[in-house]
Amino acid sequence: MSNKRTALVVGGAGVIGRNLVNYLVDQSGWEVIGLSRNKPELGKKVRWSQIDLLDQSDVAAKIGEAYQALAQVTDATLHAEASVWAAVTPSAKNEIFNVTNGDFFRWEQLWPKIDEFFDMPIAEPQTISLVNWMADKGPIWDAIVAKHRLQPHKLEALAGWKFGDLVFGSDYDVMSDTTKIRQHGFQRVEASDIMMIRLLKEFREAAVIP
Repeated sequence: MSNKRTALVVGGAGVIGRNLVNYLVDQSGWEVIGLSRNKPELGKKVRWSQIDLLDQSDVAAKIGEAYQALAQVTDATLHAEASVWAAVTPSAKNEIFNVTNGDFFRWEQLWPKIDEFFDMPIAEPQTISLVNWMADKGPIWDAIVAKHRLQPHKLEALAGWKFGDLVFGSDYDVMSDTTKIRQHGFQRVEASDIMMIRLLKEFREAAVIP
């Protein structure tokens, strides 16, 4: 199995993004995925996904595919433990590792569990851009905060809608190989579905969400 690392470059066709793409593809051990409104002719081995994160219809067109694509995430605590392990383990010296929870999931499988947590009925994916849809929802969130006596955080401080559009608009499988770190001795894994519900429970207990 490959030990390549994966870089996702948003705005890969821009000045900064293109320079980063060129730099990474010239390094050994990198697989590069570029996101941009237009696919540039770089003559490099780069996987491109053409998407305009500010265009609701463009994001919407890719929602369904993203709902069924493979995804993976990394728990912050697991990442911290891996960092400490790499710092004190002799066999990890000067090595580079991928760190993820170790599993894969599809949003179509995970959403029902999130819906159950909030005791809400599940529906089919909606073709919306979170950036556009959530732009005027601050007052609604403020009302929810008051009703449930939540911590007085503003909506824009709690969520990055542009990042959400990126995650839910990625119409390809996202898979990082973590074989190398396990071969070197770090065996910690996390079930992503259990992690998601645990985090939601922690947010609820901290009065961040209802």
